Amino acid sequence: QVHPDDDLAAERHDSYGKTEMWYIAGCREGAAIYIGFKDVNISREQYLAAVNEDRLPEIMNRVEVKAGDVYFIPAGTIHALGSGVNVIEIQQTSDITYRIFDWNRVDSEGKSRELHTALAVDAIDFESDAELLHKQYTLAKGGESRVIECPYFTMTLHDVMR
Repeated sequence: QVHPDDDLAAERHDSYGKTEMWYIAGCREGAAIYIGFKDVNISREQYLAAVNEDRLPEIMNRVEVKAGDVYFIPAGTIHALGSGVNVIEIQQTSDITYRIFDWNRVDSEGKSRELHTALAVDAIDFESDAELLHKQYTLAKGGESRVIECPYFTMTLHDVMR
């Protein structure tokens, strides 16, 4: 999925876009998220070919995660949770999500969820770099660490030891 930025969301939906962050609260060993593209220089045409050929996960950046990892996901960043990952999500207030790929899932009646491929292509930041989105921090015993500060929210971790 991907979320539009404020400008595109205002133009299309008279709404705000969505920037978010994920704090990995827990996960199975080897669990992963998908964030951005493997190739930082992927073209719109390469992306559309992968979508049309049902191979989007192949071009996305798969990142194994561990509890305590933090990922900043600005509007325009393509992303998905893998199985076995529990996150705490802090987000800009918006319900606009463009679903691009749904892992070929169907409901109990055999129906797929609606995809928003045409809307998504203009919302995607094709230069998003997953390494820059992984936020490193150090949290001393009894201390705090400001991990993310953006116009929409601030995320500070506190070590609350008794």
